[in-house]
Amino acid sequence: MRQPAPWRFFWVVLRPTRAHLLVGELLIAYGLFLAWNAPDELDQTIGLALFLHMFAASMGYSERATRGHFDSILAGRSSRWPIARVHWALSAAPGFALWALLAGIDLVARPRHWPPSVSISGLAAFVWVSAAAWTVTLRLVRHAGGVLWLALLFALAAARQMHPLQQMFMAGDATWTEALPKAGAILVFPAFLVSRPQVAGARTLILVFGSAFVAWTIGAWLIVRFDGILKDTA
Repeated sequence: MRQPAPWRFFWVVLRPTRAHLLVGELLIAYGLFLAWNAPDELDQTIGLALFLHMFAASMGYSERATRGHFDSILAGRSSRWPIARVHWALSAAPGFALWALLAGIDLVARPRHWPPSVSISGLAAFVWVSAAAWTVTLRLVRHAGGVLWLALLFALAAARQMHPLQQMFMAGDATWTEALPKAGAILVFPAFLVSRPQVAGARTLILVFGSAFVAWTIGAWLIVRFDGILKDTA
């Protein structure tokens, strides 16, 4: 029997949940409503899409792998790097589709306004969330990365640390030393990049993209090296 292709296999097993689809559809409907009634408010839909993506990209891996769900794609394979690439890409795909749809709505509603979602800053935020939420959740249950990230933000808000974080983001980044804390603020709260995409300079964006690459590499290595013991599902 031929081994299924990773793309085809994960396209079937990593489908978005009904809850994801419903929330995404509601967000698109909200974007259409704003496009018709208050187009200047459309930027907020990108921030909401980013938070939804924290959960959508938190796909998880080890729990289903130890239950034997991935046996047909893992058995006899000499390298798992293609598995890692496809797993990540399809984990990010629903969020990317929503991201692109909202950008299209924005372009139609405000043809002279360049949507923050397709700016370099917006793409940096999306790539970072795609990599970080995915990696954190690989050894946990599905959606754990999004839950933990949201819990962190609530904890910072309760401790009144969001304003200092915003001040770090708004500071200059003319040198690498200045760019480091600015990038750190973005890694904690990436929505800064879509609310004020013009604030981040080249050094800060390089650090964010670099952090995303490091996070993705760690995640891919976790999949390549994973050797869990099958659980009895009876």
